[in-house]
Amino acid sequence: MTVLLSTPGVGDLDEVVRALAEWRREGTSMQLHPGDVGFYWQFGPERTAAALRTWSREGRIVGVGLLDGSDLVRLAVDPEARMDEDLARQMVDDVSRGERGVLAAGKAHVEALWGGRFRELLLEGGWELDEPWIPMVRGLSESVEDCGLRI
Repeated sequence: MTVLLSTPGVGDLDEVVRALAEWRREGTSMQLHPGDVGFYWQFGPERTAAALRTWSREGRIVGVGLLDGSDLVRLAVDPEARMDEDLARQMVDDVSRGERGVLAAGKAHVEALWGGRFRELLLEGGWELDEPWIPMVRGLSESVEDCGLRI
């Protein structure tokens, strides 16, 4: 089945955010969050849509990228598709070739924090690991002790 890369329109933003929200799983590796798109929305819906890329199969979004400048794309995939060979190969091809409209030619960064076939193919294709960042988590079901800072 063919995987299609596209830039969503303003009318597609809700669908993109909904897909990202459905992919959230407690205890799994972090990836692009629906709130990241919401934060970007402050620049307007047209600019937000222009900064997004989606990968779809049979009309269903299976991957989302948010361009954070011309040299960084932050990605998420449907957790059920993390080992999908066709999706991984298409996404690697799309982020590796400047003419595909995801990243500009030259040095670029891909934020793909989940394990799976996509990362394996990036490494096989000559991409190098960069400095990792550590997502921090804190439960807020109980009161947080006073640390002396006023927020």
